[in-house]
Formats: sequence, structure tokens, C-alpha cells
Amino acid sequence: MADVVFILGAGASQQGGAPVMSSFLDKARRLLFTGAVQGRAGDFARVFEAIGKLQAVHSKAQDLDITNVESVFAAFEMARLLGRMPGYGVDDIDALIAALKTVIAYTLESTLNFNEERAGELPVAPDPYPRFVELLRESQSASPPYRHAILTFNYDLALDYALHRGGIPVRYCLDDSDPPSGIPLLKLHGSLNWVGGTRGEVVPWRMDRLLAESANAVFRRQAEGVFRLCTTASILDRPSGEHPVIVPPTWNKYGYQSQFTRVWAQAAQELSDAQHIFVIGYSLPESDLFFRYLYALGSVGDHPLEMFRVYDPDERVGPRFQSMLGPGARIRFRHVTTSFERAIGLVEAILKKRQKWPEPGAR
Repeated sequence: MADVVFILGAGASQQGGAPVMSSFLDKARRLLFTGAVQGRAGDFARVFEAIGKLQAVHSKAQDLDITNVESVFAAFEMARLLGRMPGYGVDDIDALIAALKTVIAYTLESTLNFNEERAGELPVAPDPYPRFVELLRESQSASPPYRHAILTFNYDLALDYALHRGGIPVRYCLDDSDPPSGIPLLKLHGSLNWVGGTRGEVVPWRMDRLLAESANAVFRRQAEGVFRLCTTASILDRPSGEHPVIVPPTWNKYGYQSQFTRVWAQAAQELSDAQHIFVIGYSLPESDLFFRYLYALGSVGDHPLEMFRVYDPDERVGPRFQSMLGPGARIRFRHVTTSFERAIGLVEAILKKRQKWPEPGAR
């Protein structure tokens, strides 16, 4: 189990070009209007038409934020559970949710920048993920070595690819197919490279599999020196037409428990064993009761928590975490208003104080 747990939110991918949740739909709408949605205009139009019809609900329910993709995703899922939504039948709602997943996938893949370092070689991951992976590698070589786990709410593959490029195997903890020496990458809300299997299970398309089939098909040049990682296109365009397995960011994940139980259970175990928790780019929205309960139940354990750090430029984030923490964790808590890029250096300095660090260039 890990003694260092990282928790990453949408802010971690923002420097690489991905929109945060509050601006996500604005970005998706611009992609639609500029014709940059690669043959998926029908899905985009369907989603925005439905959001327009939710105006009637919004006029009577202040808590429904139709400008936020997380809120819209949750509303569509609740409509499926209830079997009703203004102007839509049950089958229409299912198609609408599938369309929204496509919109989420294509928007992320159209905005994240994978940069060309050398002509003819695979691009590097969006900044600052390569530096983050270097931090993981260096701290794994400390004496004694740090053990890591990463909990992330992000659907995108920036970190997955960065770990692959950095030679660090990934354990998604979905099934028994994980490499034994991999780092736990626990994607609590699913991932763009996860699809549904024939028996209802979740099947991850690992980076080595995607790149082995055709790196040229997966990476598409966007501009001089900039590529897009188009994993979803590679999957959606297959005859089976699988959609990504991604989960709405709400406490009620009815219908997904059987697929995600192992991931969530492993996340709880990692929180229980953690001595250092570093939260980066995750703002702990008031509506996210799921993580509050996961932390409350998962953090109970025999290992003392030495440090709880939150790195986020928004000053409002700190008090949210403080209100979630118990008295023992609260005295270990500190909120630093900074970016992911700067947080990497701060975390490195903290870890170096506690364990012997490898010499530069040593592995």
C-alpha cells in the first residue's frame, strides 16, 4: 500500500489545455460552431438542444447549474433513473447520455496538447505531467523508497500517457490483469480508454495496446509541433461502437457499483494507509458528497497522517477541505494557492526532507 497519495482534479490538466468543469460546455460549444468536432456534430447538437430544454427545469430549481458539465451529466443520469425528462422518452435519454459522453471525450481530446519534442518520435505528454512523473520516479528511488497511489477524478489520458512514456506501469485495479509492480492509478469516475465488456465488466485499453495497434491513428497533428491524442475516435469508430465508461460526478452512482467497486475499495484502502496526502487541482465541490464519504470511511486506519496538503489557486478551496477533515487531520492541513506546476517542486522539497534522495541522474 502507498504512503504517499496524490489526488488530482480537473485543474491538474488545465495547463495542458483541458477546460475545467465550469468552462467545459463553453469550450464544447465553440468546437461545434467552428466545425472542429470530427464528424460528431450530431452528438454535440443533441446535447446542447437538451440543455436548452433543461431551461424549464432551471427556472424552478436553482440548484441545477446548466452551465456546468458535471451538473448536466448528473441531470441526464437522474432522468434515466426516473425515466422522464421534458421532451424525451426513455430510449431518447439513453441516446442523450451516450452523446454527452462523446462530447466529453472529443472536447478533452481536442484541447489537450501533446507536444512534439523530436521529429519522428512520439509526442510528450501535456505539461506539467512529464515533470510529475519524474517526481514519482525519483521518489521511488529514495532510501527507503516512497510508495505512491494516485486517485484522479479526470477522464482524460494525459497522466496515463505520461506514465507510459516514463516507463511506470499502471494498475487500474479493475480486475486481475494489472501488472504486479505498477503504480495504482485509480480513476474514480472512469476513463476515456475504458469500455464495457461483453459480461458487463470494464475493459481498459492500455496505452501500450493503443499505440501498438497504430500510433499514427491515435495521434493526429493539430498544428506545428502539437498533436491530439484521439483514443476515443479509435474506439468509437470500431464496429462495436463502444462508448467510454465514465461516471457522473455525483454521490449517486447507481448502475455503476458492480463495475467500479474494486476501484473505489482500493482508493479507500490507499487513503487508510496514507501518511502524506497531496491534493492538486481538485476543488471539492459542495455537491461532491461521494468523495466526502469515501474520505470519511476510507481514511480510518492504523497509520498516522503526517501531512494533508491542498494545492489550488482558488482561495475558496481551503475552507471546503477544512470543513471535511476531522480534528486530527485538520492540524496537519495546509492550503497553498498555487498551480500544479509549482506544486510539483513544493512536494519534491517536502519528500526530500524525509527520505534520502537519489543523486541526479541515478536510478
